[in-house]
Amino acid sequence: MTASIKSSIGTLLLVFCLTTAGAQSVHLLGFQPTIGVEGQLNKRWDYFFQLSGEGQFNEERVGGDVFENGTRNIDFQVGASTDLTADWNGSANFTFRLREPFAGAVTTELRTTQQVTWSKSFSKYRFRHRVRADERFVQRRVGAKYEFNLRIRYRFSLDFPLQGDRLDVKEFYLNSNAEILYTPTEDDAFFYREYRGYGAVGYLFDERYRFEMGGAYETARIDRELGRENNWQLRMVWAIFL
Repeated sequence: MTASIKSSIGTLLLVFCLTTAGAQSVHLLGFQPTIGVEGQLNKRWDYFFQLSGEGQFNEERVGGDVFENGTRNIDFQVGASTDLTADWNGSANFTFRLREPFAGAVTTELRTTQQVTWSKSFSKYRFRHRVRADERFVQRRVGAKYEFNLRIRYRFSLDFPLQGDRLDVKEFYLNSNAEILYTPTEDDAFFYREYRGYGAVGYLFDERYRFEMGGAYETARIDRELGRENNWQLRMVWAIFL
């Protein structure tokens, strides 16, 4: 093993320890199933529908807070996208979220999203940079008014086929990304920023069906004592192209 590889592994371990450490940190295990449908409205615009959920396997108690297991969210999403140039894409969507849908006290979240994505391919590798703005209207308690917050997100992605220089039918591919989220409408927004990462292997059944499964990791501070909420999730995505 070369010195540069050892150094890289050491750096990754250090970052992992720093982001997950904390006497009052919580570690959650969960899953995220997703079904998406995409199609073409006309020569310029595409549309998409998506149904997704987020569940938690384990239960954690930190101080006076209880992180219960079960279904945390169910999301219904609809949106449209268009190619602005050969390298730039723009899209917007609306999400309706059921929060704790089976806990007996269901609350909701309404969210509008706008994003632009720049992508470029080098040989078989495709790199993408995405900037997104989320306008969230969140109901914290049953019957309560909706609270507004704005969330700004940046994501870097890399994907490539695992067989050959291009992705063909009945072949596997790798998809990965890293993201940072920042909520400027909240106090100490930079301190409470959130990080996310994702890595998955996908399979292209044919021109209409694709399946992807991998691991997702999310981490964010939950208090001033550097405690963190760390989520490890199994993500499964079934995509249908009409």
